[in-house]
Amino acid sequence: MSVKTIVDAREHVIYTGITQSGKTTLARFHARILAKAGYDVVAYDPVLTATAGGGWPDKTRIITTPKELHLFLDKARGTDEHPIFLFVDEAPDIFAHTEVHSKWIPRKVRHQKIYLRLLATRPLEVHPGTRSACTHCYMFMLDIDDAKQVAKNYAVWDQISEIKLDRGDFLFLQSGSRVVESANVFDLVA
Repeated sequence: MSVKTIVDAREHVIYTGITQSGKTTLARFHARILAKAGYDVVAYDPVLTATAGGGWPDKTRIITTPKELHLFLDKARGTDEHPIFLFVDEAPDIFAHTEVHSKWIPRKVRHQKIYLRLLATRPLEVHPGTRSACTHCYMFMLDIDDAKQVAKNYAVWDQISEIKLDRGDFLFLQSGSRVVESANVFDLVA
């Protein structure tokens, strides 16, 4: 089955999966595609961990602290022709249930032509309002409770409850569609 990878969608996207499942590898692969197409890529990456699939694109603006990210969001503006794609690794750092800004950031930045790409090992730690703002999801291997909730958010739990994912395998979920596609990240980046 071919996976519809909507890399430059002008919508918010979430990559979810346990540690070493492949989510960061896929996100950085998408970032390299966006950078090669001439888009601005910004990454909030507080740990800068290396992945099997490579790093962020060379011209990526790297932000490592929440304060620096909030300052960036206060000033940054994209345009229809030149949007900004903001990858947020360790998304619960910024979008936790307790973070006061978590509710309004996805709405605000969309008007600034900034599109979020959230990476979360535990998506249930991301504020539900932020998760529901993500119209696309790349779901790698997850804890059963996280997998169940994410799949319910996209109305596909009945379709995927028996699917077993291995390292690198992911499901592509899209809001408003019950079509579930699958692939392996290491096949894509090879």
